[in-house]
Amino acid sequence: MAFQRSGNTLIAATRTMSLAQFNVTQDTGVIEVLTAPPSVGTVDAYTSGGQVVPSYTSKVEKYPFATDTNATSIGNLTVARRDMSGHSSASASFTANGYNGPSQFEIIERFTFATALPATALSVGLTSSNFGNPTWNRAYFSDSAGLSTSTYGYVVGGWRSNSATASPLFSQKYSGLHRFAFSNVTASTSAYDIGFGMANRVKGAAISGPAKGYVAGGTYTTANDSTYANGQIRNFPFASEANATYGGDLATGRTSVSGGASTVNGYVFGGVTTIPGTVASSVERFPFASDTNATSLGNLATAISELGPTSSTSSSHFYIAGGATTYAPPAVYVATITKYPFSSETSAFSVGNLTTPTYGHTNTQD
Repeated sequence: MAFQRSGNTLIAATRTMSLAQFNVTQDTGVIEVLTAPPSVGTVDAYTSGGQVVPSYTSKVEKYPFATDTNATSIGNLTVARRDMSGHSSASASFTANGYNGPSQFEIIERFTFATALPATALSVGLTSSNFGNPTWNRAYFSDSAGLSTSTYGYVVGGWRSNSATASPLFSQKYSGLHRFAFSNVTASTSAYDIGFGMANRVKGAAISGPAKGYVAGGTYTTANDSTYANGQIRNFPFASEANATYGGDLATGRTSVSGGASTVNGYVFGGVTTIPGTVASSVERFPFASDTNATSLGNLATAISELGPTSSTSSSHFYIAGGATTYAPPAVYVATITKYPFSSETSAFSVGNLTTPTYGHTNTQD
């Protein structure tokens, strides 16, 4: 019998253990315990903010994992906007930054799962001594990827400006990684930069694994910037918070894409394959155990984009709520909620509807 130390606990390997929860090194018999990613919930899924007809919304909606039913409206954020990053702790949902027409934002908001909304504005946003420009001491972001551990939220990449109404707002893509503590977000204690390496990326899929944060796809700086949908998968370790590095490629480059996580795999789905261009329905998967290319699993029932960078995820499914079925104006928004099973990795199943067709929102869970 082999043992593996997890903290101060020695864990015994028996033949009855599920291989979906453990990695076994064949040569040594060492057991690596795979804990659930921080992006996995057990009770409810939440959508916050986004774009609706004819403007922006601050609405927060909730639907349960246990039953397939429509979402209900439960309150509001402090500011109506879209293209934020969403983060889940064990007790609260966090929404960072965003955009609503003339302005980008540097705000971090929180609502707790146990208490009523409205959300509370906790911070003036991302303050730093270096946003890639030494003359800046703060920045306004939208279209960043939002990642989470049990203790921290990470705001990765995105469009940046040095004022709320800088012209043009979307002039600079950003490669940085920023972190804020779920337990201590105030107007004076905000996020700070921990590294770079995301290749100036916006609108990528955000996947929080057990040990690393991943951003897949998106749009980033190239010689043909306005028409390029990227296929890179980049990641950084949560433990050391080192710069992000290349970890593989998607089968199809895409932007405005969303992601989810099981215990062992990252999933990427939907998005846009060119700008402006084709909305995708394909689902791809890559393993957390090694850096390798993603493989195609099939297609969703509907081509969809602008779902938010990360999906709401339970222990058995990732959920697809709202989004846009066309990219070029006029965009067609939808309200449908579907779920995709990790066990069989087959077609998505219908769950219900949001109260309003919405895109560019955040997705969190408890």
